[in-house]
Amino acid sequence: MVRYISLLLFIGLASGQEYDPETGDVVKKQYDPDEIEIWNKKIPPSVYFEKLSNDLERPSRLSSCFTSYLIFGFGVLFFQSSADSNMSESMRQFGNGMGTLGIAGGLYYASRILRIGPKGLKWIPNTDEGKQFENIKNIQDKNEKEKLAYESLVALAPISRIKKNERMDALYEDATRSIGPIKEYWLSTIDKMRIQMTIEEKALDDYLNQIPIGITDK
Repeated sequence: MVRYISLLLFIGLASGQEYDPETGDVVKKQYDPDEIEIWNKKIPPSVYFEKLSNDLERPSRLSSCFTSYLIFGFGVLFFQSSADSNMSESMRQFGNGMGTLGIAGGLYYASRILRIGPKGLKWIPNTDEGKQFENIKNIQDKNEKEKLAYESLVALAPISRIKKNERMDALYEDATRSIGPIKEYWLSTIDKMRIQMTIEEKALDDYLNQIPIGITDK
């Protein structure tokens, strides 16, 4: 019995579920009603977090796919060039070797961004946001899932602001080295860019104001 309960506790730690250490029964988590109200809105925070995750994952996926296809394509080209009968034996061997490396490298790179799941190929998250959403999207406890999604949105917004301000400060410093109208134009442009919300801030703001997904401010 002790081993059984210990196993349940271990599984609970891995899955996010809690068990009573004495009886082994599932412990239903208690939440403050005021806290639940924060993330228990008509459009839940997980919907906005999923969109944010997808928006940030998309450029990474495109870049990874391009790199994989590029490496694989170079491998194919080397193989094709090594088939030329006019080439020396050493050059054909070199082409075959480079072709093998290119194709193997392209497939290896693809294996790092795709995996085979029950429903076919599935993307492997690359960004921190994507990995976090992957961890919470299948949580069965609705309150726990939405709580974590809301906390993720709240945490990511200020972090993104700090990173953006650092980028803007660097651009501002470069712009100050310009002269004349160009300097004024760049400084003005940077100031306008600085006050714009980051994608993470926008996701949190949209959730708090319950802006439907796909609707943007004009």
